[in-house]
Amino acid sequence: MKTFLQPEQLKPLFTGIKKGLVYTEATNLYHKLRIHADGEAPIHLIKEARPNESEEVRKYRVRIYEPETVNPIERVMGVLEKIRRSPDWMMRFEDELPSIITPEESLEQYLTANYPVYGNFENWLFEEALKNACIDACAVIIIIPNKFNLAYNEFSQPVATIFNSNKIVDFVPEDYCVVKTDELSSLLSPELQQNRLLAAQQTLNVTTTAQSQLFETFTPGQVYYHVNTLEYQKWEENAEGKYVLTQKFVHNLGKLPVFQMPGKFLKRIGPNILKKSPLYAMVPHLNKAAREGNDLDAGVIKHLHLQKWRINNTPCNTCNGKGKVPGATTPITCSSCKGTGLSTGNSPFDEIIVKPGGLGEAAIPTPPVGYVQLDPEILRLQNERVKEHIYRALEAVNMEHLADVQLNQSGIAKSVDRDEATTLVYLFASYLSSIANEAIYWINELRYNQLVSVEDRKSMLPIIPVPEKFDVINSSFLLTEYKSAKDAGLNATILAEMQKEISQKKFYANPKVAMMVQTVMDLDPFPDKTIEEKGLMESQGLATKLDIVLSNYISDFVTQLLEEDAKFITKTKQQKREALLNLAKKKVEELSTTKQVATDFLATQGAINGSN
Repeated sequence: MKTFLQPEQLKPLFTGIKKGLVYTEATNLYHKLRIHADGEAPIHLIKEARPNESEEVRKYRVRIYEPETVNPIERVMGVLEKIRRSPDWMMRFEDELPSIITPEESLEQYLTANYPVYGNFENWLFEEALKNACIDACAVIIIIPNKFNLAYNEFSQPVATIFNSNKIVDFVPEDYCVVKTDELSSLLSPELQQNRLLAAQQTLNVTTTAQSQLFETFTPGQVYYHVNTLEYQKWEENAEGKYVLTQKFVHNLGKLPVFQMPGKFLKRIGPNILKKSPLYAMVPHLNKAAREGNDLDAGVIKHLHLQKWRINNTPCNTCNGKGKVPGATTPITCSSCKGTGLSTGNSPFDEIIVKPGGLGEAAIPTPPVGYVQLDPEILRLQNERVKEHIYRALEAVNMEHLADVQLNQSGIAKSVDRDEATTLVYLFASYLSSIANEAIYWINELRYNQLVSVEDRKSMLPIIPVPEKFDVINSSFLLTEYKSAKDAGLNATILAEMQKEISQKKFYANPKVAMMVQTVMDLDPFPDKTIEEKGLMESQGLATKLDIVLSNYISDFVTQLLEEDAKFITKTKQQKREALLNLAKKKVEELSTTKQVATDFLATQGAINGSN
């Protein structure tokens, strides 16, 4: 039995009296990652680390906070964005269109050229959907028509819209969904809109001890969407603070065009599944990095601006050293010395008058002014700890090769397990493929369910397989790995394959150069040998002169053959080798002739010098 919420059932959801079963826990998980991904100051971390710190000092810490924890998350997402570069990634449309649909109004044209805001669906998938898949596994995606009021001959333009956990008021899978939006109510004047926004912001800023772990309290919005298996409803707040149904779109699909973001299962609560992002393992280390990084910044400032001290036994002129001055009824604290009875001398141009110690008193230090000296070693230690926390955060998701740590650095460095790194990328590739297939299914249904049969709609859907080939490891790591392998004396075949991997990585953006380099490396008999090593092999009878010449001049030979025949690169390996050997033979003959000429010349010169 499907649920159709009535206005009296929606009211407590709009006002925050009632929330979904997983709202609190899902919002908590989302905000723990979001503050690092968005670079916001983690006020709750600063407050928890120093609970007795004054509010003035805490506000200063928040003002100087710089989000170092943004970088590791951005690096991981940068690797995940390479999924789009995978040779396996595709969105392929195969079958012919139903006769009633023109090419201009086809699903393919809509997704690849006419998709609202982003231009094409893939841009949305790898920009907005990927980031939210990284930080909020409990988010929902609602396929909402761009316009609720359509002309009789107008196609709907459905858009995949993500609502994060803190915006999901209530969600029952396959039944209904109520979400809060950031839209402003059309029923409110600009002044009232701003007043509602300010009131909501003030509510968010009031954080009690009980709410300190939630990061955000529930605040009513101005606009809500209620989606069920029959229709979309848009509810807006009016000047009296009540919510009014202003727009409705009947989709009549019999199913809910809403689905949850993929993620790792955490637990089930009623009909809802609480999930967490695969990147959630980074949170404890990022929290430590953010907290200690803020301490480090404060420590650096304290070391740069040392606290001054001075011996002061000069009495205050206002109260004559008593600390009190006459008041209306009783003595009051002196405003000049704040009750100390000593002259403050706040101006840097004030004289410091030192009164000699009396009989039996300790001598006054010379000079009587100095600075509190702080040990800078704690800054170095703190700096290393922050770096280690960031490294550990990347290590938690098998992406430690992205950290600024050398492989040979002891203590925290370790070799990269490519299978583990690739597993994470594959997991997100499967998430993106799932999101794309689900979203496009609902887009297809909303655009064509009135015109095209079920079977024809199914045939219009694209094929979006999960890719399996990924470019995960960066060039710096590959070079270091190759150097280590060569120093260890690994087999030449292994070294040659490692060189090919480096070249593919280096020249990915330039296919022509990449293919040329690949050809050179495939056909070079001694790709890992230096000229001296090749000469030694020839002298020991381990290589022919023809192969040595081919290896030394192969880049020039390939360039020459490409200039003569642009299709050379597409020939078989055997055909390429034959063409290269022909050039090598000519080069051997040329070198032999040159050598003979040089020998004859030297012999002639010797004979002439001898006769003289």
